[in-house]
Amino acid sequence: MPAAGRCPTRWWSSWSKPPGRDFSTAELLDLIRTSAGAPELTVDILRVGTFSFAAQIAESFRDRRVFLVGDAAHRVTPRGGTGMNTAIHDAYDLGWKLGWVLREWAPAELLDSYESERRPVGVRNTLNSAEANRDRTDAFADDLAGRLPHVWQAGDRLSTLDLIGPGLTLLTGPQGSRWHDLAAGLVTPLPLAVHGVDSVAAAAFDIGAGGAVLVRPDGQLAGRWPSTVESSDALQESVDAAIIGRSLEPAARTHSAA
Repeated sequence: MPAAGRCPTRWWSSWSKPPGRDFSTAELLDLIRTSAGAPELTVDILRVGTFSFAAQIAESFRDRRVFLVGDAAHRVTPRGGTGMNTAIHDAYDLGWKLGWVLREWAPAELLDSYESERRPVGVRNTLNSAEANRDRTDAFADDLAGRLPHVWQAGDRLSTLDLIGPGLTLLTGPQGSRWHDLAAGLVTPLPLAVHGVDSVAAAAFDIGAGGAVLVRPDGQLAGRWPSTVESSDALQESVDAAIIGRSLEPAARTHSAA
């Protein structure tokens, strides 16, 4: 790929090598020409450097008041490019949960879900990064991990992700006015925003025109109802479960485990 700077003729390449093995200049030239698909390419090697990487995971992500995030919790190889993504999601997950607890929107019990939710993701990405020739057909579904998909709203330069608030967010289908009344009658210590979405978004959420999804600040679904319900009991139950970091899986709802 092009090297940093404004010189269009400078490029850098990288290859894996066994421990203790160094490439000769002739081998490097052959690798560069093979990668470029140009056997006669004129090459000047300006610099050769090496670095090591590892695939490691912490035994625990938490010890009382101490939480491990990012590289302190997991080290991955460059394969798959998941290192920074995993670290950012760790920090976001822990951040909104700490925010809820400090605002007294949720009990300290919610913080227990940080490790139970994020360590399995760290294990998966760490192990995957150690495999040079792994099957990547499920990578997108794994990375999305049940989070709310982005859908532009008709007529507005507004994404469904822009609707997610600092508390819980209830997104309803285009005929979901009943959900506003149900949400208004809930008992909850945190903000619960309610927004309607268009039919395209509703289909992407796998709900009907009268259905709804309950979403956490990180985009994870805390509940899904394909159609309107008569009682607020199911919604109240999902809100209460989300506040303590617990997932419910009745037939009317689905939840992500990641």
